[in-house]
Amino acid sequence: MEGLDEMKDSESIGGRFVQKEYISDEAQKLLDSIKIETKERKKAAKEAAKKPVNA
Repeated sequence: MEGLDEMKDSESIGGRFVQKEYISDEAQKLLDSIKIETKERKKAAKEAAKKPVNA
């Protein structure tokens, strides 16, 4: 049981098995541009939904 308790404690935040993510500058720029593009699309769709349809 001591070994099991030690494993549980070491897997907590800041423990032995912490997952880390490394993103290059180029990849971060791409992710940021995708996020901005997505926001712009949502904004455009929202504005289009507000306009009345003339049929």
